[in-house]
Amino acid sequence: MRKRSWLLFTLMALLWSLNWVAMKVGLKFVDPLNLVMQRLLLSSITLSPTLIWRRKNLPKDKFTWLKIVMLSLINASGMTFTKYRLTS
Repeated sequence: MRKRSWLLFTLMALLWSLNWVAMKVGLKFVDPLNLVMQRLLLSSITLSPTLIWRRKNLPKDKFTWLKIVMLSLINASGMTFTKYRLTS
């Protein structure tokens, strides 16, 4: 791999691991479902400009969008159940 790819991978791993610390601290102040919804809202707001900017790469058919929505719901519910398990 190129040096830039390794640097980006390392940065992603660092940010991802710090996220677990932030979630553990955040769970002391809000319930798990609230924390997950806040994270998803923040990430949606952050990534939406990039999605709009790269509009030409968005899928055109409804079946692909249905799969994307279903996978998103599965991902969100998985994160929610993970947080419920962490608090007990």
